[in-house]
Amino acid sequence: MDRPLMCFLGEGPPPDRHVVGGKAAALDRLARIGEPVPGGFCVTADAYRAHLGDHGLLARFAQLRSGEIDEGHRRELEQCFDAAPISGRVGAALAEAVARLRAAELAVRSSASDEDAEQASFAGAHDSFLKVRPDGVEAAVRGCWRSLWSERALAYRRHRGLGLPTAMPVIVMPMVEAVVSAVAFSRHPVLETSDVLVSCTAGLGDALMAGGGSAVTYDVERCSGDVLDVEADDDAAPLPLPDAVIGELGRRVAALELVLGFPVDVEAVHDGERWLLVQARPITTAVRRA
Repeated sequence: MDRPLMCFLGEGPPPDRHVVGGKAAALDRLARIGEPVPGGFCVTADAYRAHLGDHGLLARFAQLRSGEIDEGHRRELEQCFDAAPISGRVGAALAEAVARLRAAELAVRSSASDEDAEQASFAGAHDSFLKVRPDGVEAAVRGCWRSLWSERALAYRRHRGLGLPTAMPVIVMPMVEAVVSAVAFSRHPVLETSDVLVSCTAGLGDALMAGGGSAVTYDVERCSGDVLDVEADDDAAPLPLPDAVIGELGRRVAALELVLGFPVDVEAVHDGERWLLVQARPITTAVRRA
């Protein structure tokens, strides 16, 4: 039986990580345990490989992956996704899934098969696209696929001692109009204390979530949710949320660590009414020893 080319989060049997990638697998698990996650679907690894097959590229990719990837080969791999639009059964399945979401704008995010693992996070290494119109999803998916072979992604792999990539699943979700975006660590990633560290920025936090940008950072007591300390970057905008709402996210992230069984790095957005979790992965620093 053919495996699905598109896989909706929280539906059907739990998907295999190698089919939907680390990011999508984590979001699917969050949805199944009742955490607030935006709806969406994953363009699976099978869709990635089917796309290569539709354009006669499987043999060439296999040939290049079998040897040393020099800069010329890397660029050739990238350019394959510029020249080959998604068509056939993959294109039809993608269009049907996008129509089912009925969203005016979408987020299209990478979910490589070994992304967000305990050994490697790939934070900011692959491309994601925000505020994508439905008719732009196809190009955004190809952009995520292309970034699998980017110079920075391959350099990260070499640094981590990882092999060459095999596939790039992609998550497509309705765009959340974020009042505040946050990155939260269930353990302090530097000091290795038990406090939850929550870094926030007003509005969309794509720079923050990629490891940069200005932020207001809170130390939150993990049980009570009390804010113990606040530090703001000089150019950080004031946040339109009270400390108690930040503390609520801190408590949720601490509880999530207990459920998942390891310290977590969570990305979340507040839409003016509640927090929505858009990513959860293991912390890949020394904090895992805590």
